[in-house]
Amino acid sequence: DTIDSEQRRIRAEQRTPRKTFNRIFYDFPVSAGTGEFLDNSTAVIASLTNEPPRGTDYILRIAGDSMEPKFSDGDYVYVSSRTDIDVGEIGIFCAYGNVYMKVYTPDGLKSLNPKYPLMRFYENIHCLGRVIGKLDGDIEIAST
Repeated sequence: DTIDSEQRRIRAEQRTPRKTFNRIFYDFPVSAGTGEFLDNSTAVIASLTNEPPRGTDYILRIAGDSMEPKFSDGDYVYVSSRTDIDVGEIGIFCAYGNVYMKVYTPDGLKSLNPKYPLMRFYENIHCLGRVIGKLDGDIEIAST
């Protein structure tokens, strides 16, 4: 009886469509390290099993270890598109065509990993968004 009951439950679960949440995914890694070149990759749609936080405009993949232990190489992050963030917040920044994820400080862009030096501000740096969390659940990225 237990096996039959479990088989019926599994079949019913398989017939029930799962709710997914779609967001834009930019198919290039954002450096948590020494920089990734911002190329002209196209945006694709990512389907998520868990609802993203309010304000999520797009998702990026992290490359590097400069934001460890909070963010690791290969993590996906939720980003709210904006041109400025508050001191102490983690943001996505573009500098001379390279894209970085760093903590915004009055003196520059800081890594969480102490082995990386502070990136001092200079003219051609601008904020692309605020990181609002690390993706939890599954992500399925549409093929281009």
